[in-house]
Amino acid sequence: MDTEHNKKTLELANAAVTRGDHEAFLSYCTEDTKWDFVGEQVLEGKESVRRYMAETYIEPPQFKVERLIAEGNMLAAIGKISLKDKHGKMATYSYCDVWNFRDGKMHELSAYVVATDQDEKSDKHAGDTVIGSGFTYNEAEQPSDQRLPVDQVNDQDIVNLPDLGQPNRP
Repeated sequence: MDTEHNKKTLELANAAVTRGDHEAFLSYCTEDTKWDFVGEQVLEGKESVRRYMAETYIEPPQFKVERLIAEGNMLAAIGKISLKDKHGKMATYSYCDVWNFRDGKMHELSAYVVATDQDEKSDKHAGDTVIGSGFTYNEAEQPSDQRLPVDQVNDQDIVNLPDLGQPNRP
C-alpha cells in the first residue's frame, strides 16, 4: 500500500475515535493488531484494544496531529492527545505513534507517550527531591518511585559514591 493511503487510514481511524466510535476505529486495524505502549503495557488483538479503549477513553479523546511521516509500510504520527482520566480531570499528552501497516490496515503500534500538562510547579516533589527519576505523572499524589523530600532525608538514605578519579584521556 502507498503512504498516502496509510495516512488517510490513520486520519479516518482517529476521526472515529474522536466521535467515540471505537468499532469504526477497530475496523481499520488487523485482527491480530498489537499495541506496545513503550515502557507501560502491550495489547495484543482487537479484543484487548477494545477493552483498553472502553476503559481509557471515558469520553472521546481529542487528537492534534502535528506531523505525519511515512515510508513504506511505516507511518509515524506526532502530536498531542487530550482525554479525561478516571477522576474526570483532563490530561494532555505529547505522543509519537509509530504504526506498521499490513494489507492497508493498522497492524502494529509502538506508542511513546509523555504527560505534558504537568509541569514542575504542579509536581509537589520537583525541585526538592533527592532522587527524581521514574515519577509517574498520573500518580502525582503518591509517586511510584517513593521519592523523599529533602527535609525528610537522613544520613542512612544518602548513598556516597566512590571517587573514581579523572578519566584517562589520550
